Amino acid sequence: RPGSPIKKIWLQTVDDGFSLQAWVRTTDVRSHDLEERSWDIQGTQALHEALLQLKKIDPTHRRIVLTPLPTSTTEDVVRWMDVLGSAPDGSILFPEIVIEPAQ
Repeated sequence: RPGSPIKKIWLQTVDDGFSLQAWVRTTDVRSHDLEERSWDIQGTQALHEALLQLKKIDPTHRRIVLTPLPTSTTEDVVRWMDVLGSAPDGSILFPEIVIEPAQ
């Protein structure tokens, strides 16, 4: 969305957890338009904490891109989609989950 503080959130599954990247618009006029933030995450609790940080930056952001490993099972992908869709308290996090194949 134009003017949204967050341009894109991308979650990749990796062998030992998750790699989360977000491109956040900066208000620093001397810097580039977007600042890339990244996290290496192990476990769904740490993933929820990082996602909640992003939701605080932009509560209206709805979309996240998920790239599972080629070896991921359908059950794994569905479980991760559940994690991305809602917080532990039941509130909605990212209702629009786009699945992209691993490159």
